[in-house]
This record gives sequence, C-alpha cells and structure tokens, in this order.
Amino acid sequence: MSIKKKVLAGVMSSTVMLSALAPVTPFVHTVVAHANTTDDKIAAAEATIANAQASAAETQAALNTIQASVDAANARVDQLVAESKATNAQIESLRQTIDQRSESLKTQARSAQTNGTVTSYINTVLNSKSLTDAVQKVMGMSQVVKASNDMMQQQKKDEAALEQKLVENGKAYDEATVLQQQLEVQKHSLDAAKAAYESTIASTQEEKEQLQAKKAEEIAKAQEEAARQAAAQKASDEAAAQRIAQQQQLSTNTNTPSNNTPSNPAPSNNNSSTADTVPVNNNKPSGSVSKPSYSTGRNPYPVGQCTWGVYEILGGRMPIYQGNAGNWVAYANSSSPAPGAIMVFSPAAAGNDLGHVAVVDSVNANGTVNIREANYNGQQYVTSRSNVSTAGCSFIIL
Repeated sequence: MSIKKKVLAGVMSSTVMLSALAPVTPFVHTVVAHANTTDDKIAAAEATIANAQASAAETQAALNTIQASVDAANARVDQLVAESKATNAQIESLRQTIDQRSESLKTQARSAQTNGTVTSYINTVLNSKSLTDAVQKVMGMSQVVKASNDMMQQQKKDEAALEQKLVENGKAYDEATVLQQQLEVQKHSLDAAKAAYESTIASTQEEKEQLQAKKAEEIAKAQEEAARQAAAQKASDEAAAQRIAQQQQLSTNTNTPSNNTPSNPAPSNNNSSTADTVPVNNNKPSGSVSKPSYSTGRNPYPVGQCTWGVYEILGGRMPIYQGNAGNWVAYANSSSPAPGAIMVFSPAAAGNDLGHVAVVDSVNANGTVNIREANYNGQQYVTSRSNVSTAGCSFIIL
C-alpha cells in the first residue's frame, strides 16, 4: 500500500469511528408529568436544563472532533490537488519522452525496412578495414539494436506507470472528496443537535423562571392568608377576653349570690377547689366593690367550701368578702405572695368558672408557695399543698 493510501485510510478510519457518534437525537424537553407542586415542576425543569447542558457539551466535543477531521480531509484534498498538478506535469513530460522515443523507433524501423538489417551487417563487414574494425562495427550495430529493444521495453513500462499513476491519483481524489462530504454532513447534523439543546435550555429556563414567579406569588398569597387568619384570631381572642371581663365586672357589680352551688361539688382535675359563695349585700351601689364587713365570730360561708376554709384557717381574723371565690380578686392588693395572705385563684388558674381561694403558709425560693385550703379535689375540710404555682393568682395582704 502506498503512503498516500495509508494516510487516506487513517483519515477514513477516524471518520468511521466518528460516524457512530454523529447521528445525534436532539434532547426533547419534557417537564415531568406527575410533578404536582410548583417545587416539583421547578426541580424537573432544573433537571431538564442540566441534562440538556450536559448533552450540549458532549455534542460540542463531538463537533470539535469532527471539525478536526474536516480540516484534515480538506488538507488532504488540497494535497491531492497539488499532487495531481505535479503528476500532470510528470505525465506531460513522460508523454514528450514517449513521443520522442516513438519517433526514433519509427525512424529505425523505416531504416531497417529500407536497407535491410542483414544487408547492413554484410556491408558493414565488407567495408571494414580489418577484422577488428569489422568486429567493432558489428558490436556497435548490436548495441544500437539492443538500445532500440531497451527503448521499446522502457516505453511499455512508462506507459504502464502512467496509467497506474492516473488511476491511483483519481481514486485518492475521489475518496478524499467523499470523505469531505461525509464529514460535512456529520458536522451539519451535530450543529442541528447543538441548536436543539440550546433551544431546550432557553425554553426550559424561561419556564423555570415562570414557575419561580408563580411560587413567589403563592408564597405571598399564603403569607397574606396567614396574616388574615392571625388578625381574625386576635380579634376573636380580644372579643372573648372582653366578654369575660364584662361578665366578671357584671358579677362584681351585681354581687350575685351563688345559691346554686352544690354542697359537695365534683373534684377538680386542675388542683383547684370548686368555687364558694358568700351572702350578697344587695344594697351595694352598682358599679362599685362593696366594702367587706368583719365577722361577728360565726363563719358566714357554706361549710366545706374554700371560702369557709380560709375563714377557719385565719380564725375569723378577716373581712367578710362577698361574691364567688374568683370575685375576691376585686379585693386583692398585691401580686406577690406573703405568709398569711389570701391567695386568689382566677377561674383560669383554678380550672373552673368560679375560682378558688387559699391561705399562704410560706413562700419558697423558686417562687412557689405552700398553702392550706378547703374543698381541694372535693375534700370538704382543710388540707395542705406544697410548691403551688402562683401563675394567674393575686393576693390579699391582711
């Protein structure tokens, strides 16, 4: 195989390998159909963009390789064109040589036909001055004949070489031209694939931005809805607090007697007593807290109730407060506990609607108190508790 054929075969071999890579199917952009949320759709779009970018990079690498082969094929075609020109020059020179030989051979042939080879030999010998001269002339004529024969042989070889060179040059040029065309087709295919990837990236990026804008809008709407619900809840809480305050004020102003309080109320699960009631001074001016009167020595509260227990614990050394236990908050004069003070549980702290009262025995370092009380968990007598929280409570310092 000639050097030219080897070079061309190498280029063709590289093209065959590249041809396996060339038929590229452009990436088709599709957002995952089962993506239900905006976040899912954004993630699917990002995956699409990443895949398209990776494919575009691979296609560009293939394009670079194809372009290198295209450049090599173009260079090979240029080389073959240059070689063809040189070969044509050689062919022209060879043709001139052949023409000259042909003319010389024709002259010799005409001379042989006119004079006759045998006669020429005889005349040459007879006209020789000596035997040596005759031998030399005969040998010279033999050499001329041999030269003519050699010329004929060379003529045949040159003609064959000319034909072979023309054939090889034509084949090489044809193969290089076909290779060049194939590479151009592959390059166009890869260019189209790259354009498809870039279009996919652009369109998906636009869709991703639209989804992100939609997500931002959804978040804003959710925040607005949360703020609306919070405002509604706040208004509801304020209205409830206002109703409770109005009910407490109404109860304080009217001093409604608690005649329906059961003599043995159900136990509380919140470590507070059931509420107690006291006689009501119906002559108390509306809208004011009635001034408590002092005991005459007899416990004025229902036996077993928490109000009764406070009176018993203090030995009657206290004013007679009116209203339910929870209403005694109207007489509170301190927010801090002290030994001997009456501890007033609000309804919320007591865990019932009527409140609870007790007497502080001592205050602990952690802020809790140790107390004595009645009607705690339905126990209709005086009991003790330790480490009781003061949250939601107020105090009457006597």
